[in-house]
Amino acid sequence: MDRPVERVVDLLDPASNHIQNMSGEEARRLLFDPDPMAVRTIDGSFALVAKEGIVVRMARSLDRPPRRCW
Repeated sequence: MDRPVERVVDLLDPASNHIQNMSGEEARRLLFDPDPMAVRTIDGSFALVAKEGIVVRMARSLDRPPRRCW
């Protein structure tokens, strides 16, 4: 049986994001923009996770994997 996500733990370090044209919070809000191309307006190096209700969205720039390389 499918159950909604109740809790999301973001293990990404927000200090490692380097977003030039907006705050990290503004960038996370863009993940829920009706136009999926809005995420492309984020300028910089980033890996983001955002939760709204039971929907979880993730986005990253190509130079930032959302995991730590050991």
